[in-house]
Amino acid sequence: MAARTSPRGPEALTEACSTRFMRQYRTWIAIPETGEQDVVRISTAPPGAAHAAENPDETGAWIRRWREFDADVEELETVEVTWARRRLPGFGTVELPQRAEVRGDVTIARLATLTVRWTKLRERTSRLVELGPDHRALRSVAANTVTHWEKLSDEDMDRLLSVCRWVLDNSTAGLTAREIPIPGVDTKWIETRLRVIEHVVDAARQGRPSPGDHAGLGLRARDLRIRIRLLDDSIAFPLRDVESPARELAELWPDRPEADGKVPDRVVVVENLTTFLALPPLPGTVAIFGRGFAVDAVAALPWALRAEVFYWGDLDSHGFAILDRLRHHAPAVTSVLMDRDTLDAWRTFAVPDPKPTRATPTHLTSDELTTLETLTESGDLRLEQERIPWDWALSRLRPALHI
Repeated sequence: MAARTSPRGPEALTEACSTRFMRQYRTWIAIPETGEQDVVRISTAPPGAAHAAENPDETGAWIRRWREFDADVEELETVEVTWARRRLPGFGTVELPQRAEVRGDVTIARLATLTVRWTKLRERTSRLVELGPDHRALRSVAANTVTHWEKLSDEDMDRLLSVCRWVLDNSTAGLTAREIPIPGVDTKWIETRLRVIEHVVDAARQGRPSPGDHAGLGLRARDLRIRIRLLDDSIAFPLRDVESPARELAELWPDRPEADGKVPDRVVVVENLTTFLALPPLPGTVAIFGRGFAVDAVAALPWALRAEVFYWGDLDSHGFAILDRLRHHAPAVTSVLMDRDTLDAWRTFAVPDPKPTRATPTHLTSDELTTLETLTESGDLRLEQERIPWDWALSRLRPALHI
């Protein structure tokens, strides 16, 4: 026989309202009528005769809490507590709450003590909806982007709306973020919020004339800059250490018989600037300064993809995440000094990583996955490249590069 549910107090109703709010507020933003019609109901699971007889103080306190709650919400037509007369040992015939019901998003938010948050969300949604004639589309995009604009300060919310209004009235195709002339809004502000701006603008364009026929803002992307070092003087290029836009570096060493001089036959991507600058002469080799997830730049360099690609990153979760991402572009990339032997040899120099990534890699070898698991299970360790003695590292780097 199943155990009887313990009596549920007003706090159970509060918790149910909080749960409903967190699960449904995006839907309420997108379709307001769903919020107006939403209902939270709970059974109070009133105590039976045996429970009341065994727990008279608890039962009395439970009844008082519901009476106080009912009195507090008496003026609210959207909250209803249903009572029924029952006979309980030690209490006689007494009114007991049977169930409670809360109707509508505003009251649900109020009982969940989320009125301030819900008021702010509704007010900001209304301002977003005013940007265009298709309110349904704008409410939908507001719901989908709420996690981005809810946390903006009031000043930043004003900036977001100002940028959207300007873009709706002016063509931005081919411009850079810096060329959008809005007082108080700089390039970085736009670039860090570009995704939500574009989503809102696209929804606001529905049903109204637009100065452009492109999706989003159509801004001209910044030139991705890459730094490389030529580690072999015989490779055909007049400079040994250069940083330049990726589109320009991509034109180096074309794959044609008439290309003058030697072309790179191996590429080493490293994440640490000190390591990058310290790399010694290596035959046929070009080093690329990876700069974290800028390893995507390798995909923009045809000559790099034609060469053997090696990656030397930190021995930590981020290093393996970058390696995993690099393999999206260069599946045959070989990792160097990112193994258990290196970790075991210099583990005393490893420190806890304060912000490890939990990304799930899909392009690591079984040995790399084992090393990553060891780092994670040992307390999210991080062994940075520069902590490994240089002589020891070079003695293993050369064989790894087949030199």
